[in-house]
Amino acid sequence: MSCRKCCYFFVLLGLDLIDLIADWLVYADASRAERGLVYGPHEDNIVCSLLAFSIIGTLLFLFESVNLSLRFFEYFDYKPKFDVDLVSAIIIWLEDIPQLIINLKISLCREDAKSYFQLVKAGVILFDVAFRLIFRLVMYYRKYTCRECCKFPKGSRHKTVYRGVVIAGLVLNAVMASCVFVFTQTHRNPDTGDVIFQLPKTLIEDEYNDQRYFQNVSVFVHLPDFDSAHVPANNGHQVNWVRLMSINNVRGNADDTISYKYGYQKSATGLQMALWKRVDKAGQRRDDRGWELKESVQLHQNGSLTNISADVMTNPTYVYITFSYVKPESFFKRRIFGDIRYNIKVGNGGKCLDYDNITDDVNQAANKPIIHYYRTGARLSTTTSHLVQGAGALRFFRNDGDDLTDVATLWKTGFGHCESSGSGGPTLHRDIKTGCD
Repeated sequence: MSCRKCCYFFVLLGLDLIDLIADWLVYADASRAERGLVYGPHEDNIVCSLLAFSIIGTLLFLFESVNLSLRFFEYFDYKPKFDVDLVSAIIIWLEDIPQLIINLKISLCREDAKSYFQLVKAGVILFDVAFRLIFRLVMYYRKYTCRECCKFPKGSRHKTVYRGVVIAGLVLNAVMASCVFVFTQTHRNPDTGDVIFQLPKTLIEDEYNDQRYFQNVSVFVHLPDFDSAHVPANNGHQVNWVRLMSINNVRGNADDTISYKYGYQKSATGLQMALWKRVDKAGQRRDDRGWELKESVQLHQNGSLTNISADVMTNPTYVYITFSYVKPESFFKRRIFGDIRYNIKVGNGGKCLDYDNITDDVNQAANKPIIHYYRTGARLSTTTSHLVQGAGALRFFRNDGDDLTDVATLWKTGFGHCESSGSGGPTLHRDIKTGCD
């Protein structure tokens, strides 16, 4: 066998092997995705399709490898029954193109990290597709001149058709791979529609345009007691909320756990409430010490709040909430931006019990405890307090679109600004220790 034939064989085999490995890596990444901040798992039909086409691609790769070996090396003077170009056309249209269509859909709605490593990785995939197209064109041109193709010598008409189908498939592959590259390496301004190429600033460390999601977004809690007095008309599940902490604060102190203790006691004049906060460093033992008083108020029957001393509560019931942050994985990220987890318990009379029926769904009944992510409105964007100081009086936050805006309407993901598949609030994990334990 000539050196040129040997080169053709190993180049074709190597390009197909790179494509196969990339397919399985995409499936592995998609199948491991879990729900977290902003992003959640892929739809089942996408994961199943990726698996199915990866299996089909593996079988076709093995078949093509054997067929190519018989064609180029001519073992035992045996000529393959299947035309090499026909096999290539089948693989491209039956496996490569469906895989790229799925990758296109994923990249349209997912955010890819920005680093020089990620840029090179995306560029290699695009280069692979472009090189396969150029290589085929050169290989076909060397076999047939334009004049010979037009004559259609005996037995060459069907080969010309096969090669035309192969080239058409590779051109379509190149177009879709270019779109995937654009979707993963650029950012589209949601207001102007301008497409901006994001130049990486790091070599390997991943960078994301995460502040489009987390700026002025905080964790808010609603407990049924907050609405025990007169509240404004309930329009679209609007209830009273207390701000706990910003998402940026949790992510910026990833090794710490942040705990809150909410105490309340009913009196003849209303509801007395107090809120304490404590931050524990990694490995630090959690107990019922080190609390810092943040708010101490009385909720009157008319819905107004006034400051009081926490000492007036003689037999309060306490609600303990502890938050921790789960960092994103270094490779095969299950959660692109990580996740915030929490546990909530209620303590009274020396007993510590799970606080049940808690949810992150704001459409649930107002008599349920809810922990949810909201973005504060423009006029409250600089506030770091747990309650609103407005018009000389304290009041709760309201999810009315002015005070708070639900992240479900704000978190539009990827180049296509798709609906967020992530959690609307932190994830409940009962194994997290609280100050009540």
